[in-house]
Amino acid sequence: MSIPAHINRQCEDLSSLLGDTCLPCAIDERNEALSLKMASIYRGAFQDDADPCIELMRRVADKGRQLAAQLAGNDRIVFAVPLQHHGTQRWFAIGRTWQKNIDQFQRMLDIGTEASKRQYILDVQQGSIDQAELAVRQSLQERNWIRELASYTHDRKRTSSSALTNRVLAQLQTMVGADAIALLPATLNDQTDQIMRPAMQTAGVWKLDDFRQLLKFVGLPHTGDYIVQNDRNFQLQNGICKELIVVQVGTSVALGYLLAINRRIDSKVPLRRISDRKFTGTEAAMLIEAAAFFESEVAQQHMMDESEKLIIGTLRSMSSAIEARDPYTRGHSERVARLSYKLAKKLSIPIEKCREIYITGVLHDIGKIGIPDHVLLKPGALEPEELAIIQRHPSIGHHILSDLKRLDFVLPGVLYHHERWDGRGYPHQLKGEEIPLMARILAVADSFDAMTSSRPYRSAMLVERAKSIMFDGAGAQWDHDICHTFLKWLDDRTADDNCEDPLGVMQEELDFNANNVSTQPTVTASENVRVL
Repeated sequence: MSIPAHINRQCEDLSSLLGDTCLPCAIDERNEALSLKMASIYRGAFQDDADPCIELMRRVADKGRQLAAQLAGNDRIVFAVPLQHHGTQRWFAIGRTWQKNIDQFQRMLDIGTEASKRQYILDVQQGSIDQAELAVRQSLQERNWIRELASYTHDRKRTSSSALTNRVLAQLQTMVGADAIALLPATLNDQTDQIMRPAMQTAGVWKLDDFRQLLKFVGLPHTGDYIVQNDRNFQLQNGICKELIVVQVGTSVALGYLLAINRRIDSKVPLRRISDRKFTGTEAAMLIEAAAFFESEVAQQHMMDESEKLIIGTLRSMSSAIEARDPYTRGHSERVARLSYKLAKKLSIPIEKCREIYITGVLHDIGKIGIPDHVLLKPGALEPEELAIIQRHPSIGHHILSDLKRLDFVLPGVLYHHERWDGRGYPHQLKGEEIPLMARILAVADSFDAMTSSRPYRSAMLVERAKSIMFDGAGAQWDHDICHTFLKWLDDRTADDNCEDPLGVMQEELDFNANNVSTQPTVTASENVRVL
């Protein structure tokens, strides 16, 4: 039978105090077979002295205090001590010594027993203190975690959703002591239309497929519930999962799942219990808090998307109304938006910023709503005063959009997309990197579409001619690196010079959640293109 750790500990203490080996023995009044088995064990250990030891133990059980007895011949003493215990089994320490003075040994036995009892009480108290300390530490950790999640919510505007997700998962992995932690959408695949994107933090070789495989092994938790399992042996693609937590994201409908696998033990923190190696409800509670955070993020993002769609739809209608006044510019804003988005991706700009650049492209010419038709639609060359009027459209657009706080990110692109790298643009004659990056990207896309589209004062240029002009104007009219990245991208595509949409950008689906494509910029030059 297994002997409880606290019983072994008391026997060790007594052995050290008395200088003689003390062995644990049990009496279970409801299990006579056990008592007989214990007796046979001690007959093997103490030989002829076993029966006197066991008989003395029974006397101690009746009297409730430690006793010593002199054996025949006065050359040995047997003793028995009641141990602190709980449950139906009564535990004792029994032993023998070759001391001859029983009175002296009894006094030593009394002192040793009292010392052992006090040590046991100290151990119990220390265990209670350790448990209380752990509970306080976990409580503080959970409170700090909730505050941290609240601060992440406030950072929503300054941090991309993917960066925010990774930050939450990284901290969660550390706090629960997991080898890896992952967020999976409820669809369990990588569809681009899903409501949340998969993400993972790992200290090992784990992959998202391991978490998907694990979900198939353990199943999905019921709504409002969670799964905690320990001492398992799931063979996954990249390792073995022994401990796991699964929490549903979504209180009514499953939006996704949070999973943690394999408890990691900090080598600097001593283990007090075997349970320290396992996941518990405490760790699951932290995942539940994180799941609530991700659910609120999804709801918030949905509200923002719907609000943004409404605003963008209204402004796109305004932009279309402007283009309807001039059949030559129909579709221009959408093409500029798409070209700018693709160029931003080629420049390895974060996907959220690429999306902002796309929206700015849609709205970049909205200020033309304030330009009179006799100027906007004039088929011939503009007079100086007419040129001054049409050059006001970036400032008009900036003014129209400046009160829409949700769209304040478009303002630099709308206001500065006609600035030139050499400082000869408008409205503020900014130069070089004084011009915001968004505006420099829009300037390249806007110029290319203007040149390859028909206007009242000229026919559409061939793509090769437009590329030649842009090559010469890189470093003068346009940012050198951005311009040449765009030209390299054009070279990689098949152009149809007779098409209204020479690069086919209007036929392509735009994936606003796709990974960035990294491209190295190149080359140099100089010239001047009229783009209004």
